[in-house]
Amino acid sequence: MNKKRHWLEEFRKQAGLKQIQVAEQAEISKGYYSAIECGTRKTPGKQAYKISKVLGFPMEYFYREEVKDWVEKYESRKEAIKINAKSG
Repeated sequence: MNKKRHWLEEFRKQAGLKQIQVAEQAEISKGYYSAIECGTRKTPGKQAYKISKVLGFPMEYFYREEVKDWVEKYESRKEAIKINAKSG
């Protein structure tokens, strides 16, 4: 995972909050929150819940993105296997 969560940044900005403010309210470090927003860290359920409550969105948003990424990777691998099977 290394895909910036632009949607999370947008929710934060719409709330008029800085990263440090979200982090403090969600009881996590600023560095950890920043890594979550930048997409370099996954978001365990407890942290996803706290951040979603601070910013006012369903915590499932974190996991929909990850599921979408997984499905896209799976589909591209499945297609690559089909192509390799035809040419092999």
